[in-house]
Amino acid sequence: MGFLAVMPVATPVDKQGWTWSSQIDDMTTRSTDTQLVLAIIDELVANNQADPDRVYVVGFSAGAIMGYQLACQLSDKIKGFVALSGSMRGNLSNCQPAYPVAIHHIHGSADSNIPVNGGPGVSSVPGVLNLWADMINGCDGTVSNSAEFSITNNANMAVTNTYNGCMETLKYTQVANGDHFQSYDISVLHQVMADLFQ
Repeated sequence: MGFLAVMPVATPVDKQGWTWSSQIDDMTTRSTDTQLVLAIIDELVANNQADPDRVYVVGFSAGAIMGYQLACQLSDKIKGFVALSGSMRGNLSNCQPAYPVAIHHIHGSADSNIPVNGGPGVSSVPGVLNLWADMINGCDGTVSNSAEFSITNNANMAVTNTYNGCMETLKYTQVANGDHFQSYDISVLHQVMADLFQ
């Protein structure tokens, strides 16, 4: 398919901890995990023919939270990001990327691990998307809704909200009655990713 796929694995910690250092910190401070991802990107571009203008991140749960930190801190390197069942941690005002980043966020409406409306330590999904729409990707304040479509193997229906007039794509797919560990229809999920990665 013309992609290099690289999957770094976070350091295991106790079940109550985060596996990535994904707190949105001061923009001048890069966590060790952010530095690791930056080193991986630079290595792939320098030695493995990766296209520096087509670097994308996909993350699930804590990986999606980490992906948001990378989008905040490495916007000069990362073109786009697909977030599955995650959100942002820390002070949202600390996220001040130099460039807009294309984002497609996918979340189940019944996710109890990382609720859509936020919870201890994590921001609400609408709050996060509003930050990106208003302050970062420069959207025009209007949203278009897709028709319902099936995105999981048990036929959970989803609707995608597309923020209009953005400098980079911003989309939010909410899966009706979807939980944290959804069984996605891989062909549909791959098409969602491919659309962002064009």
